[in-house]
Amino acid sequence: MRDPSILEEFSEMLKEHGHTPQSLGYNGKPSQELCFAQASKLFDPCKGVVDVLSVHDVGCGLADFKTWLDDHQFATRYSGNDINPDMVEEARRLHPEADIYQGTSIVPANFITAITTFNERYTLEEALEILSEMYSMCSVGVCMDFFTTYVDFKDKKVLYTDPSEVLTYCISNLSRHVVINHALPTYRYFVYIYRPEFIKSLYGDTSRFFGRWNE
Repeated sequence: MRDPSILEEFSEMLKEHGHTPQSLGYNGKPSQELCFAQASKLFDPCKGVVDVLSVHDVGCGLADFKTWLDDHQFATRYSGNDINPDMVEEARRLHPEADIYQGTSIVPANFITAITTFNERYTLEEALEILSEMYSMCSVGVCMDFFTTYVDFKDKKVLYTDPSEVLTYCISNLSRHVVINHALPTYRYFVYIYRPEFIKSLYGDTSRFFGRWNE
């Protein structure tokens, strides 16, 4: 993170706005819930396959994603981490049953998410380094969102990334099993990366998909 003052900024936002999406940098609840709904699409391949999902949320803030998952009846074991001690303290108060850690340590889980975490004051190299660490700690898949370069305005504080550059990095360095959703009404896009062994477990012997080459 290039600018440590972001810690102080988010602490001030928490004091000013309390437990609201605005304290986390969203412009309101609809924007936050849109992001949560998109992040939850990471779990879609597990429907009917895994009964209980373990989820670790990087940059969890107030752990609002856990609240959203509970409200939408996702059976999850949730953990999260955040570098802001004020956010962590409040998240622990709100969710005493969850494991919330202060710092940058990522806990192994089926799925690891980073929702609106690396949009401000990070470089692309820093974000991709953390994405790689997330992938190394997951057993199924990871999800991260970015602001796209395909915008008609830019905020100097925000990291904008070219989706094709992120896609190339993921396929070249992590897994070819990548999904990008760039079809949102906002200027964010979501990247979902799955482990090859998980994809193989879903489909079994893939030779049946190749038609005449195996006849």
